[in-house]
Amino acid sequence: MVQALQEAIARKLISELPDAFDRAEVNIEIDTIDGDLVLSPDGDVHIGGQCEQIRLGIDLRGLFKELRSEMAAAQPSSHPWTICDLLVDNTGAFKFRFSYETPPRLAKLSG
Repeated sequence: MVQALQEAIARKLISELPDAFDRAEVNIEIDTIDGDLVLSPDGDVHIGGQCEQIRLGIDLRGLFKELRSEMAAAQPSSHPWTICDLLVDNTGAFKFRFSYETPPRLAKLSG
């Protein structure tokens, strides 16, 4: 299920990008703040040597939340990831990296 969700996220991200993109880098921060699950999505799209920021659509944000939930259910003894970095290139290849530290952007909200 986790791999299928990762593939769905990569496909959905590609569908939201301009056709001529070189690569996209997305950094998701997600954590529970004051009892609510909060997500802070950012992304950079590289096109012809230029970089522009994107904001992810609500469907894609929902897929990231679902991925976090599925991964947490598979490892109930550990804390769910709080940071996800996703790199997608124009061939459709993708790579996920997960971190479990305090998410820096969201930490500013909980003070």
